[in-house]
Amino acid sequence: ARTAPGDRIMVDAPASVYLYTGRHTVVAEPTESAIGPSVFAVPGRYLAERILADSVTVVVWHSAAPHLRTDIETVAARCPGVLVLADTVSAAAYFRVTRDAQCLRERVLDAVPTPPASP
Repeated sequence: ARTAPGDRIMVDAPASVYLYTGRHTVVAEPTESAIGPSVFAVPGRYLAERILADSVTVVVWHSAAPHLRTDIETVAARCPGVLVLADTVSAAAYFRVTRDAQCLRERVLDAVPTPPASP
């Protein structure tokens, strides 16, 4: 998928994409501690937060990122039009993001409870 110089790309290997393209990147599947709750404990929350806080404009999903897939499906179902499939290549899908802050806040972030604390 083609990106513009101002795009902010959510991808699994953000450092390499940044070094290769010069585009700003956001990690798609962050490294997590086994002690606390996962950033993916509430479906859709991580992706919605990154779209709002980091101004993500492109999401690259690879089949090796199952948690991100759930977030993509949740955001797409609750806020139609925010994620538009732009291209698919091999096992990857590229989504163009149309930021809708009101929908993301009301239907994704405020619509679900905060995940419980780990024991």
